[in-house]
Amino acid sequence: MTLPPRMELIDLKNCPPDEAPLGRATARTGKAAGEALEFAVRMAQNGDLEAIVYAPLHKRALHEAGYGFDDELHLLAHWLECGEFGEINVLDRLWTSRVTSHIGLARVAEELSVERVLAAIRLIHRERRRSGTLMPLIAVAALKGQIAMKLMGFERGVTLAGGLPVPIATPAHGTAHDIAGRGTANPGAFQAALDLVVRMVTA
Repeated sequence: MTLPPRMELIDLKNCPPDEAPLGRATARTGKAAGEALEFAVRMAQNGDLEAIVYAPLHKRALHEAGYGFDDELHLLAHWLECGEFGEINVLDRLWTSRVTSHIGLARVAEELSVERVLAAIRLIHRERRRSGTLMPLIAVAALKGQIAMKLMGFERGVTLAGGLPVPIATPAHGTAHDIAGRGTANPGAFQAALDLVVRMVTA
């Protein structure tokens, strides 16, 4: 992917640098991150953006800032008024969707149903076609696929917010606060997220 010769930077002026301690998640930074994400969503709703890519967010910081959702996917779906949505993990040509997500093993069986399995299949089928794959090959497996994917290519993994009207993606890894300021972060997953949404809006 080639970056455009000119990029716009929009400063919301909602979090001065001295109120954002390096490598720490706080309610203040969570609020600023949430506001920036909502601003991008509103731009997309107004037709000013075709896709969104954002850096990893810290869930606890979002919660402490007053965003009462399980994660940013549910927050995005709320803003975009979507009913059927789900997290999709992407590593190169391998994509996985989930029937259950972020629950304890003891609850998995009670959360399974034929309809929920079919919904996960439909979701990944739609998003694969949206990315330019006309006839996706889909398999169903009873395992936690994203762990294996991270081992296969942690530095290239992408999380796609599936089912939303706007392609929205983020690196599959976390915030990496432990290496903040060292200059050692690998941008590969962010680049992969950019490549994915560009493919989705141009397919």
